[in-house]
Amino acid sequence: MPNQNNKKAGILSYIASPIMLALFMAIASMIFLLLFKDIETAIFLLIIIIVDVSCKIIFALLPLKGKPIARYASLILFGLLLFVLAGLLGQQNFQIEGFFFFVFAGVFGGVIIHYINGKIIGPLFFGRNWCGWSCWTPMILDLLPFKKSHGRKKGFINFIKYIYFFISIIVIALLIYLLNYTIHNPTPEYQGSIKALYWFIIGNILYYLIGIILAIIFKDNRAFCKYICPVSIIMKIPGALALLKIKGNKEKCTNCGKCVQICKMDINITEYVQNGERIKANECILCLHCIAECPQAALSASIGFDISSKNKLR
Repeated sequence: MPNQNNKKAGILSYIASPIMLALFMAIASMIFLLLFKDIETAIFLLIIIIVDVSCKIIFALLPLKGKPIARYASLILFGLLLFVLAGLLGQQNFQIEGFFFFVFAGVFGGVIIHYINGKIIGPLFFGRNWCGWSCWTPMILDLLPFKKSHGRKKGFINFIKYIYFFISIIVIALLIYLLNYTIHNPTPEYQGSIKALYWFIIGNILYYLIGIILAIIFKDNRAFCKYICPVSIIMKIPGALALLKIKGNKEKCTNCGKCVQICKMDINITEYVQNGERIKANECILCLHCIAECPQAALSASIGFDISSKNKLR
């Protein structure tokens, strides 16, 4: 991927995505550098720009014989960067529990910065780009052999992530306010915490196990993202308001359904296109596969403003 027949669309079909992310991260980098004198965070955000833009340009230019190597490379680079540097070496918990710990404890640190940039404010600009190009969970799951989803499952399974989300909030609140639990060593010379590291490692092991089991059961690499991942809940509102979305050209679209078949998140893309709408589903992870696979070059990334009401899924 991308499809050779789609080369007439050129890199302009993809350019809005890296531009939007690069702009946001550049502004964030300057804020941390000038206001907070935080050189490390500023440099890290600039690295994000370089990796994201480079991988998306490669993805746009090279067919790679049906394999999205550039997107896999982005997932692995980002995933390892955060997992190793911030998680293992920085000894911080980047799972949802770590975020709640920081919020309830009133502590501003790397976890809060990560969630604000990648999960809360950032998605208002570039949607769920994080899920498609940067997350360390699909870094592993997307390498599984189930390349095409068979559609969304219905029923109770769609409520599991909400249950987990609220249980996490309650458990962390009880640990902090009733049991005086802390994940931080109070001494200023030691910023990390072995407790946070344990939470991070154990949490990721469980995520990977659940994700692999679900992928095998449903024959769907992204089953974990759809039914279990609690972080996706945080991203729903900013995802619905995102300036960056995929748009379709109704005149070019032949309703062949190729984009729907290739969509990892089961979005009924052709329904949006035929209705003259951008792809407003907040489930879209901006993987850009639909653009790459459209035989009529009818899809492209675009910058605009609209609000999704209800996801149109298959």
